[in-house]
Amino acid sequence: MTRRFVVPLEEHPDEVLFLPEASAGDWARILAHATLWSMQPGDVLVEAGDADRTLWFLAEGSLHVLDGEDVVRTVVAPSVVGEIAFLDGGPRSRGLVAAEETEVARFGEEAFEALLAEDPPLAARFALDLGRVAAVRLRAAEAARA
Repeated sequence: MTRRFVVPLEEHPDEVLFLPEASAGDWARILAHATLWSMQPGDVLVEAGDADRTLWFLAEGSLHVLDGEDVVRTVVAPSVVGEIAFLDGGPRSRGLVAAEETEVARFGEEAFEALLAEDPPLAARFALDLGRVAAVRLRAAEAARA
């Protein structure tokens, strides 16, 4: 399958870095509820239209964000993806495919519920910062359309 690269939406990693002030202990508590996945170039992480509330922490490598077959953005580690579906439970708006050897950690709704029960203040920071990342990305997409 040939992917076409369109003019990519430029993402500024410092603006979308998830939980930049979290400690190593915070991340240990979060990742204790996650599952690590290894991917090879071309492996599909999610397809547009999939319905699930999984959030993905991109630990190493990069993912292509697809609109159909077009690559509209490349997300580079460290980052988080899947924030909109995680927050609203709706279908995925874009597909995600490994651009290179990539490591991601799966963090589902049940993982968030476990984190909330274990450490409510950390879960609150998690949710608020995830909303911030989603807002930054939505504003950038709107600005690119203008």
